[in-house]
Amino acid sequence: MNTRPPLVSIGQLAQELADRAEDVCRRLLPAGRREGKDWVDARRAKGGLGDSLKVCLNGPKAGVFCHWGVAGRPAGDMIDLVAYLVTAGDKGQAARWARAFLGYDDKVDPRTLETRRRQAAAKRKASQRSAEAEAKKVAGRAQKLFIEAQADLIGTPAASYLMGRGIDLRRLDRPVRSLRFHGALKTVDGERTITAPGLVAAIAAADGSFAGVHRTFLMPRADGSWVKRPLGRDGADSKKSYGRYAGGCIRLWNGEHADPATGEVRAGPRWRELDRAIEPHAQKHGGIPVDHPLRRCLISEGIEDGLTAVLARPELRVLVAVSLSNMGAMALPPGIAEVILLRQNDDKAQALAAFDRAIDHFQRLGVNVRLAPPPAGVKDINDMVRKGA
Repeated sequence: MNTRPPLVSIGQLAQELADRAEDVCRRLLPAGRREGKDWVDARRAKGGLGDSLKVCLNGPKAGVFCHWGVAGRPAGDMIDLVAYLVTAGDKGQAARWARAFLGYDDKVDPRTLETRRRQAAAKRKASQRSAEAEAKKVAGRAQKLFIEAQADLIGTPAASYLMGRGIDLRRLDRPVRSLRFHGALKTVDGERTITAPGLVAAIAAADGSFAGVHRTFLMPRADGSWVKRPLGRDGADSKKSYGRYAGGCIRLWNGEHADPATGEVRAGPRWRELDRAIEPHAQKHGGIPVDHPLRRCLISEGIEDGLTAVLARPELRVLVAVSLSNMGAMALPPGIAEVILLRQNDDKAQALAAFDRAIDHFQRLGVNVRLAPPPAGVKDINDMVRKGA
């Protein structure tokens, strides 16, 4: 009689644990809590960095964990999580723990195993369909919020806030269409729902569809100027995104060029029109160099750096990655041959690794990568301009 337990690969074990990610987290991280789609364990935070161990509970990244702020930044799937927390890195022992947790023992026959696999696959497909439907709903609500917002920023608290950051939108020949002002943005701050004015930016998905919005919450000061409104336990949550933005970006500025016949300054081509705009230049001149403004774009992590770049180099296309981690996943318009990454002075291991991934990502896309770091002693290019460094 064959008493060997059924053969289940480590990958299958990791997937089944991911299907039950919240149950696993409640077992292994009982001091944690659910926050949105993540399980967060504050007890395991290191160096005062806050809630740093997070496990994704659903969606395409279900079961993926990361321990932010820890040397080496441990990360991986659910077997890696078990190995990290329970078996001192031994993945073989972690697999045995997973088998026991999932109930794989000598009494499980192959037919039962196959049934479980089919049920789990069907559950994942249903979960994915549900996640995609919810993402469409969120994108629709985000687009409605953007449409409700005021398109002309001049004279609004958002323009005042940007002016305080050294960004004078009146210097531009045309409005930044991806930015708007909303007088009553709602968000959750701790246990309270608050309403505050703010700067709203449209986030486009990689395919160009409306994916979400980025919101910068604002408040007035006694002197009549406007600044970011502190939110969250440490006051650092003044900026929040709503909707998905992985692979997408804020298409901040299309660049501009002067008509050779009239000298009139015109907006550069839109994303989907870039290929068609490049073609006549290439035919006329027997090719178009990599450093031609049409084939280059500046990429920043945040809106303020992006707008600073627009004012300094209005002839170039400027994209905002929304987050440093997303910079390493962004899609580019067809025809772009060179990107200039606006680096910040952040020497944390997590930031350095994310920036390296971004460089590698764009190089794998086949484009030249140039870096534009600020000088020492300033945080970023916006800080550099404000301080005159």
